[in-house]
Amino acid sequence: MKATDELKKEHRAVKTAMAILDTICQRIEGEQSFETEHLDQLLEFIRVFTDTCHHGKEEDILFPALEAAGVPKEAGPIMVMLQEHETMRGYIRGFAEALDQYKDGDESAVDQIVENVRAYLQWLESHIDKEENILFSIADVHLDAEMQEALYQEFEELEEQRIGRGVHEQFHEVLHTLKDIYLENNTNNGETKLNASVIPPRERHPKIFQQFEALAPGESFILVNDHDPKPLFYQFQMEREGQFSWDYLQNGPEEWQVRIGKAEQV
Repeated sequence: MKATDELKKEHRAVKTAMAILDTICQRIEGEQSFETEHLDQLLEFIRVFTDTCHHGKEEDILFPALEAAGVPKEAGPIMVMLQEHETMRGYIRGFAEALDQYKDGDESAVDQIVENVRAYLQWLESHIDKEENILFSIADVHLDAEMQEALYQEFEELEEQRIGRGVHEQFHEVLHTLKDIYLENNTNNGETKLNASVIPPRERHPKIFQQFEALAPGESFILVNDHDPKPLFYQFQMEREGQFSWDYLQNGPEEWQVRIGKAEQV
């Protein structure tokens, strides 16, 4: 397997965690109840899966390989990625500290939880976009198939050394459980159902696209809305042309349901 493909695959799990965190923040902002245990689980995912494992693969294996292949570290995408890793670690620390304060009885700390999580998600979304559309493209040009496979094997060794055998899969199980809780109920065939009518208008399309980005190729989710989401379809055409499918399951008059899928080859 290509090393860059493995990192993109891990991004899908990260995007799922981002969508869950965003939903919890919305609940907190709406003064609804939330489970600190779930925030603890997501914090552990961020620290171990995203930072120790995923970013570790980049910082200790991919980036040095790119430097050796002639990609400069200074004043280039590698340095930008490293700086952003450090910035995001600051927000992770802020999230952890605020969560501890909240669990110790300081209810006002909930505002700092949301502030740090929101900032982290904003940085991470932009960071992933830069990696997938700039850095990984550079890697695919400079690293041949043999090197990519060798780096992938190093990824596997780093993961086992730093987080242990089977931990990666355990995190996916946790995400699956939290996804069922926070990203709407699953239908009988395993698709997620997202009710757009209960999402604040300014957050609606970003959250739908976040849900789409969390899909694996070939997967789909069902969008439920109280009006025809045709403007959303046009936005998908402009921003994700050739990457999505759009099938009406129910076409009004009071409720619309659309199955939105990610193409097998994106």
